[in-house]
Amino acid sequence: MCALINIFDYQIIQNLWRSTRRELIPYLITFICCSFLGLSTGILIGIAVNLSILLFSIAKPNITVSSDVFSKEEHRYVQVQIPQSVQYPSSSHIQSSVSKAGIREACGFDPVVVDCSQLKQLDYTAARGLVNLSSEFKQRRQPLVFLGLSPAILNNVGSLLTDLTLCAEEDNLYETILESRIKEDEDASVKCIDVTTHTTSSIENGGTSKPLLVRRSNKLSPA
Repeated sequence: MCALINIFDYQIIQNLWRSTRRELIPYLITFICCSFLGLSTGILIGIAVNLSILLFSIAKPNITVSSDVFSKEEHRYVQVQIPQSVQYPSSSHIQSSVSKAGIREACGFDPVVVDCSQLKQLDYTAARGLVNLSSEFKQRRQPLVFLGLSPAILNNVGSLLTDLTLCAEEDNLYETILESRIKEDEDASVKCIDVTTHTTSSIENGGTSKPLLVRRSNKLSPA
């Protein structure tokens, strides 16, 4: 009981309530468990709760999604700000957040820019998640650009990121998105030609026909 008196401090509770209320959860749980289950058991439960909260914050970091417009061209794009560290626990959450931003905010067509300027750590699993994310955007012909990846990250996992569209500086962002859009349209046109040619050659009876390509108009055009 004397030890519990030292644990309970009204001044600490008041300061936590004013600053970070989330830290009150392990504090109060530790105090309650120590009161009913014993001091050692309560401390262990408090440590477990505190670790769970810490792991949850690592697995689901705060991600900022915003819409912006190029100043001169007046074309809209969606920007996603990712945290400083992307590790295995947070890879799935970041991949899901960027994918939802591409469908909801970008309407499945507008370019999506992932701001990696603050990114300092990227492990192998997270890098593979970015590659899978890029493949998903390419399937629906939606540009996905990773902005400001540091040279240190490129040296570590750069071999995995060869298929990604990278942009070193924000000043070159519009040109990078435009090149990505043109490349995707060219790849889609080649696929259409291959499919049409294969279909035409398989027809035994009938006249010759030219492949008809119906292409989606681009929102981005050279200035």
